[in-house]
Amino acid sequence: MPQIDLTDEHAAALLRELDRIIQNDRYPLSPRVLTLKEIPRDAAAKTGTRATAAAEEVRVAADRPASPLVGKSDALVPALGVS
Repeated sequence: MPQIDLTDEHAAALLRELDRIIQNDRYPLSPRVLTLKEIPRDAAAKTGTRATAAAEEVRVAADRPASPLVGKSDALVPALGVS
């Protein structure tokens, strides 16, 4: 597969976007999301220290449990007493 030569700034921006995609996905245990979670780990392993900090930040964020209201209907909000 071709290698993409990115600046640290661009790599960090892509990893932040990947984190956003993972965190906002409706199905956090889907094969697609589990594959996306592997990308920062693989990037850190291949690039060494350059992407390690950003990859670790994304990995920690990706392992956080999603909010119980992510993907839920707005109809549930009044039932929970949230205004």
